[in-house]
Amino acid sequence: MEVEYLSDGLRIAIMWPSLIVVTSMPAVSPRKSKKRKPLRGSLARYRNRIVEVLGEARGQRVMIRSIHDDGVERRTAVKWTSLAPLETELF
Repeated sequence: MEVEYLSDGLRIAIMWPSLIVVTSMPAVSPRKSKKRKPLRGSLARYRNRIVEVLGEARGQRVMIRSIHDDGVERRTAVKWTSLAPLETELF
């Protein structure tokens, strides 16, 4: 089966030499595709560290707590869009 996607959102599937199916692509809700702020107390990934979200700060930023390479615990304000959710494993 060959599938082609057209620029106007249509999908063409060629199933048999004589059978062509044209369907529209499902609309993606902008609300679902938008990244959401992490909840207080949740774990996230920031750069190469796993951090804990402490709460909201000013200007689309959140306060995080992390332990740096030197072993010192630091609290930092970072943009919440730069936080990534954790995968299924911590390390």
